[in-house]
Amino acid sequence: MGPVTLAWLWLEGQTLIVVANSVERYRRLKLWVDRLPGVRFHQVRQSAADEPPPLGREGASSSGGIPIPPGPSELAAVQEQIDAYYERWLDTSIPALGNKTPRAAVRSEAGRRQVQQLIRGIPAASGMGGSVAIGPNKCLLRKKLGLPEE
Repeated sequence: MGPVTLAWLWLEGQTLIVVANSVERYRRLKLWVDRLPGVRFHQVRQSAADEPPPLGREGASSSGGIPIPPGPSELAAVQEQIDAYYERWLDTSIPALGNKTPRAAVRSEAGRRQVQQLIRGIPAASGMGGSVAIGPNKCLLRKKLGLPEE
């Protein structure tokens, strides 16, 4: 048996889209997402199990019950997605950097300052399920760009 997808998360601009394939998984994921700084659920949609996942800005819904925090495998999957996003970010043209990538921008002193400022603005990791922190690894981003630690 291969990997099983428990939920889908992706960004559309400033909007985090969440689609879970069961009410229980949605509850666990919503508890985790609600703890992220600056993230709020604005719209919720519930669909039957035989319907395809919704497209756009709605997620699955649940009714009642106590949310359960995500387990280690869910946290690891989300961290893997966060790591992949920021790995791609290093090679993405950023308007604030004059449409340069962070890798290209750090070749100049002014660019290094701008990239450091952008990295400072990335939300910090959040503690989930006790002492587990999940989120972007700013130290690793700086290291990959040859920038000093802060």
